[in-house]
This record gives sequence, structure tokens and C-alpha cells, in this order.
Amino acid sequence: MPIPGLPGYEASSLGRVRSLPRRITQVRYGKSHAITAKGRVLKPRMINGYLVVQPRRPDHSIWSAGVHRLVLMAFSGVHHPTLDCRHLNGDRMDNRPENLEWGTRLDNLEDQKLHGTHPSQRLVTHCPAGHEYTPENTARRKSDGSRRCRQCDREYAREYQRRKRRTGGGLRQE
Repeated sequence: MPIPGLPGYEASSLGRVRSLPRRITQVRYGKSHAITAKGRVLKPRMINGYLVVQPRRPDHSIWSAGVHRLVLMAFSGVHHPTLDCRHLNGDRMDNRPENLEWGTRLDNLEDQKLHGTHPSQRLVTHCPAGHEYTPENTARRKSDGSRRCRQCDREYAREYQRRKRRTGGGLRQE
């Protein structure tokens, strides 16, 4: 299903987001060449336990968006900026349309209590990606003293460097 407000992208009933085939201008050695880029399923990252992708807006800027919100926007046909996207079964990784619903912040808190995922109901021993908080794997933020997972930091840095090397070719959309 097409995602409203995000031309060139679709959400699937399996909870994935993909780009559609598009024409782009590739600049090499000072010359521009128009090519057709194939559509592909976007590779999500994990941020705070949610899957996040980075689609391009119509003005070509890149932004981070939760897969759950994009799927719900595509299948409900409506974007509710003031409402939360609820995972009905409590699994943040399950982004199928039948598991998602718009709701108030209070609805979302009640869901957390029902599923046993509310912070007051659990002692957090693992990061949102599932890595254990051990003394060797835990760093503290200087700004507020909160915990950070060092393994997630390393994975993010490795992914950032890989993307940086890969995008050195000068691709931009038409």
C-alpha cells in the first residue's frame, strides 16, 4: 500500500517498507547520467527498541521514521500526529497492520501494563536491542548519566562507516 505523504514508498502487509523504482541522476567525473534505480525493501535500524527506516522526502531530505507508523499510515489511510501507534500484542518488532492501531498516550501506557513492559514493572537488564547491560558493555552518557549499550554503539558506528563509504559515488534523486 502507498504511504500517504511519502511518494515513492510502499508498506507491505508483513510490516516492511520498500522504495519503488525511480529515475535518478548519477554524477561521475563531472558528467550526469540518468539511470533507473530498482525498488528495494529498506533495511531498518533499531532505535529504542523500534525498527526505524530513513526514507527520502519529496524535497530529497532524509528523515528517520518508525516502520510501525509508516505501516499504520499506509493501511489506515490517515496520519494522526497527536496519537501514538499502539502495538496490540506488545511486540515492538511486529509491525503487521493487524497488530497496529492509533491510540492515545494513556491507551499506550495501559497496553504496557497489560503486556508487562511498563518500566515500573520490570528491572531493565538489557538494552532495547537485547544486549545485556554488563559493566564491560555499559557506558554512561555525560549529559544525563543514563546508560548506553557499547555493543549498539559499535554496531551503529560500523553501519555509519559502511554507509559513508558506499554513498561516496554522488547519487541524488531527480
